[in-house]
Amino acid sequence: MIVRKVLQLRAVTRIDEVLVGTDDDEMGARLEALGDPLVRHYRRPDRLCDERSATPNDMIRDMCGQCQAGVIIWAHPTNPLCGAAEYDAALDCYRAPGYWDSVVGATRLQTHCWFDGMPVNHDPWADVHAVAADLQPVLVQNGAIFIRQREAMLRDGRFVGDCPKLFEMSPIAGWDIDEEWQLRAAQELVRYLTPCDP
Repeated sequence: MIVRKVLQLRAVTRIDEVLVGTDDDEMGARLEALGDPLVRHYRRPDRLCDERSATPNDMIRDMCGQCQAGVIIWAHPTNPLCGAAEYDAALDCYRAPGYWDSVVGATRLQTHCWFDGMPVNHDPWADVHAVAADLQPVLVQNGAIFIRQREAMLRDGRFVGDCPKLFEMSPIAGWDIDEEWQLRAAQELVRYLTPCDP
């Protein structure tokens, strides 16, 4: 998934360099074997590979300290169906005139949502039941895309600024893998997205 993500990012012409942090020497060798001078990796310190010894904010600061970019687009290999088209569109979104300081990939969820025992976007006690198609959608951060100034990420160790813009993506492009079944589903989705010979 890491090599796949690197190749997806390299297909984006406005990305100057792809940087991978890893503690896996074999993965480092695989990245070097690509022979691409714009793909670089560094060995992440062991303490930053264990969430019991370091926070995600520590890892973000460390990673941002390894490059000199003005703007960072952060991409996770666990979103394997987010490709160059989505990254290009997200960069357009970030560069468009507006008051946001960061862009966050999000997926629309238009269903009856609850949080902490309370309805979020519907009234289950209404006289007329609201069908999902009529509900106010909720946008769910999917982890596929984060865009922000490097200096800001170095300062606070966060993916998201104080005034983020949500970049809405399709459920397939935003597909996130946390469990084995999601990996299997992603493999099926790749086959679905790839045209078959007649």
